Amino acid sequence: MKFINKILIILLLIAKTIFAGNIAVLLPEPVSIYQQFIIGLQSSLNDKISLNIYYLNNPLDIQNLRSRLEVLDVIITIGLDAYYKIEETGFKKPILIALIPNIHLIEYKNNLCGIDTRIPISEYLSYLNEIIPEKKIILTIYTKEESKLEALEGYYSDIQFNSFFIIKKANDSEDFKKMVSSYTANYNIDAFYVVDDPIYTIENLKYLVDLSRKKSFALITKYDSLLNLGLTFSLNLNYSQVGRKYGEIVNKIVFQHNKCEEIFFQPLKKEDIIFQVNIEAANKQKINIPEELVERSNLYKISQLGIDFFYKEKYSIAEKIFNQILEKDPQNPLALYFKKEIITLKTKQQTDNVLNNALKHYNNKNYKEALTLTNQILKINPYHEEAKNLNLKIINEYSNLLESYGDNSIKKDPYMAIKYYLDAIDINSNNDSAKNKLFQLRNQLKIQIPKLLQTGKNYYEKRMYKESIEIFNKILLIEPGHRLALEYKNLAIQKLNAIRNIINR
Repeated sequence: MKFINKILIILLLIAKTIFAGNIAVLLPEPVSIYQQFIIGLQSSLNDKISLNIYYLNNPLDIQNLRSRLEVLDVIITIGLDAYYKIEETGFKKPILIALIPNIHLIEYKNNLCGIDTRIPISEYLSYLNEIIPEKKIILTIYTKEESKLEALEGYYSDIQFNSFFIIKKANDSEDFKKMVSSYTANYNIDAFYVVDDPIYTIENLKYLVDLSRKKSFALITKYDSLLNLGLTFSLNLNYSQVGRKYGEIVNKIVFQHNKCEEIFFQPLKKEDIIFQVNIEAANKQKINIPEELVERSNLYKISQLGIDFFYKEKYSIAEKIFNQILEKDPQNPLALYFKKEIITLKTKQQTDNVLNNALKHYNNKNYKEALTLTNQILKINPYHEEAKNLNLKIINEYSNLLESYGDNSIKKDPYMAIKYYLDAIDINSNNDSAKNKLFQLRNQLKIQIPKLLQTGKNYYEKRMYKESIEIFNKILLIEPGHRLALEYKNLAIQKLNAIRNIINR
């Protein structure tokens, strides 16, 4: 077993040399919200970083993860249980903590960082302020002390959102209903915030909904599932957007060598939060929701519909939905991911055949044909990873080959060498070696321009237009913008064409 572990570590160290960084994600189970997080993470993660995903409920995954700790640069833990599982290993490198409702439950260490994904009440008040810009009264009722702490956050934030936050404690359901009835009768309540509290049973929520329609006030919740009961709006995490930001944090740690203590726990921003509204409920409550917020809510619902069609293998319908989303939000990570997957699935058979031919040409060093075929694949499917990687390899090797032809031609035919260098650069614009050699060779040959120019003129005057064009082309290889060479070349071409026209009459 020790021998096998040593071999595994050696293999992982080899992998470490291939990738710039290695990270692992440990998550509880493969559910939809975590999948969305991973999609976002992958969308921003640098291609040179190797990503491996492990599940907390799979003992083999945990064993494999433990064996890889030495070569990992970063671990992302999703949820409290995942964090505690990594903490017990003594992992000292950066641990990015994700999707924990209250980050303060964890004792801070300088190798911990991430995003504080708890949506503060101030965000709910901010959205409410967009819906009701005027002064407003917000009521909330609790029974448990921990619920009171949540409500107090709203109490301390209300002034900046043109609000007055009323917090009251109820003893039981009967007391709750009396209190709601009394306050809505005696005050012009604009909104009711539903805190996390056992008092909010289905019965009491339905009571609130009925009253909100009679008294015209909004019902705010953190749970989108409650919107179906008739509550007005909720806020939830945009899991793919949060995942994308974790990818950016990983990139900073791996490539910019940022430390967790420099990053700390970043607060959520507006784009990290999804606003969902029950427009039917809002209409019954006579609450006017701004069109922009309705559009934002609809966009999220549409994306979920697209995902459902994707997993039902109705790819054409799903693709239309995601295209519609991308027209309004071109950087939407979920829509981009699923569009990529749909195109890959729909074109797989076609692109696989072309890819096999491209690989045959590549293995036989027929770079020109191989490059044409990989470009053909990327026109069909711009997201084809294998074709993109092969295309890049061909470009580098083909360009280097042409450069070597240029090196071998310098003494025998320096003008042919220039052509090879130009072709090498045309294939790969990042070939700095070919650029430098071209620059040096042109500088060496510049001294020949006056003599070549005179030779070209002599041919031209003797009406040897074909020969003069060849000479002027040599000058233009050395100095592409040479004015006299261009003028004489164009004149010679005109004369040559005129002669050909007379002959062909």
